[in-house]
Amino acid sequence: VHDGFVYLTSIMDLYSRRIIGWDLSETLEASNVIPLIEKTKHSRHISKPLIMHSDRGSQFTSEAYNQVTANMTLSYSKKAYPWDNACIES
Repeated sequence: VHDGFVYLTSIMDLYSRRIIGWDLSETLEASNVIPLIEKTKHSRHISKPLIMHSDRGSQFTSEAYNQVTANMTLSYSKKAYPWDNACIES
């Protein structure tokens, strides 16, 4: 972007293949991901079990992330295997 480098974190509903939440931040810290997950959960009125899939970045393996996703099934891509995230990477 014009002002420098930023990281895009996005949440995709894999069934509809729509982006349902996103955030731009200057760092890859869990403190940026947690509000995004909370906002997305609130806007979607979640009532059914969910699977949250991500890579193994430190923001997605932190204690804060585990707490905010406590009622979800967590799924992680295999180490050094980027094809597990092809749907969101494309």
